[in-house]
Amino acid sequence: MPVFVGAGTSSFMKGSDGVAFSRLTTTQIGNLSGMVSGQVVYNTTKNVLQYYDGSDWADISEIKVSATGGNSITTSGSFKIHTFTSPGTFTVTSGETLTAKYLIVAGGGGGGGDNSGGGGAGGLHYKENVPLTPGSFPISIGSGGNGAPNTNQSGSDGGNTVVGGTINITADGGGKGGTGNGGQYGGGTGGSGGGAAGETPANPGAIGPGTGDSGHPGGLDVQSPPNGWGNNGGVNSAGGGGGGGGARAVGQNAKSAQVGGDGGQGAQYSISGSNVYYAGGGGGGNENAVSSPAPSGGQGGGGNMNYSHPNKPASTNGTDGQGGGGGGGTHNNSGVTGGNGGSGIVIIAYPV
Repeated sequence: MPVFVGAGTSSFMKGSDGVAFSRLTTTQIGNLSGMVSGQVVYNTTKNVLQYYDGSDWADISEIKVSATGGNSITTSGSFKIHTFTSPGTFTVTSGETLTAKYLIVAGGGGGGGDNSGGGGAGGLHYKENVPLTPGSFPISIGSGGNGAPNTNQSGSDGGNTVVGGTINITADGGGKGGTGNGGQYGGGTGGSGGGAAGETPANPGAIGPGTGDSGHPGGLDVQSPPNGWGNNGGVNSAGGGGGGGGARAVGQNAKSAQVGGDGGQGAQYSISGSNVYYAGGGGGGNENAVSSPAPSGGQGGGGNMNYSHPNKPASTNGTDGQGGGGGGGTHNNSGVTGGNGGSGIVIIAYPV
């Protein structure tokens, strides 16, 4: 078996500046022994320089890219994954253009109070094969909107998630759910819109419009249009509220005169290394003291309906890091609150 020492036949090239490295086939390189980390050969089978990393041979091109930033940096399969759940900067620090994919989700809207609408999910953007040249990409993460604190007040919309630099994407925060008492019946506009509040005749015009595009076909890792994915909130009944919209589906209309609608379903992505649903809408509120069946949040972190009562389940918030809408509240003469929306997330992954 050949023994590899130093740079093998490396020498200064005649008539030019530079170094000629040992020229070997893939088979010959595989039969080498006695290497130490950092030694280099030219692979004539692949036509690339390779270096020995202490355990294997890797193409020099595989170490040209270096990036930093994120609350966590992990590796799954052949991808390095940078995850941001709070503000920060993704920086491509050196090398040639990095070919990446990203998931950007805004904060979900808060649920309304008093027979209310569910909060809409944050807008969702996903794209693959994105060229990123060396530079900085500042990131801000949208917070979840506040749920309605009582009968006569509304909640708030979710915060936008923004990625700067050449990515230049703003994902719109989810719309707040409408509040049934106090005259604020309409759901808020957002990446996905909030559901309309009950305690008033059914009104399709009171739904919260989604600024994202509808029509997500389902399935895994579906790339988004320029506006991202989002849907409208659901229509109310005379009593129950509509569900908040989700990335994949509209919020469900109220199921009956007293029972609100479920939140719209979110969409599934594998960029984190696991198959995870994001951006589900919050469930709408029921009429007054009707606690069952309780409308559920959409898959993807949407909050369930809140039946605010000392002896009943507490409000259900959207899930942080998934951008789900908060669950809507139900009036019961003992205080009405809606669930908070979940905060957003940014994930950037690239081959290593």
